Amino acid sequence: MVVYQEDEWVCIQCLEYDFGARARSYPDALYELKRVLAGHIAICVENDLEPFRNLPPAPERFVDMFNRSKITLPPEQLDFKIKTGGVEVLAPELRVAAAA
Repeated sequence: MVVYQEDEWVCIQCLEYDFGARARSYPDALYELKRVLAGHIAICVENDLEPFRNLPPAPERFVDMFNRSKITLPPEQLDFKIKTGGVEVLAPELRVAAAA
């Protein structure tokens, strides 16, 4: 995942799947990302669908941002489990993108 700032927003973008979140602070953006993940997984489990199956990868510009970054963040803040459906989200590698 890549973390970047867009105006007054802190944004977090997943690379493997095209989803993300934004908020006015990094902790709030992490919280919003967890909400997006949990909501997606809950809807999929409720409808007998495999989570993330039909989500495309993020646009290439986010991958480029990630690859250019040299700043990593601790990943454990996104490591969580959802009991319903037995889905586990493992901690991703997080990098901070340089300002454009």
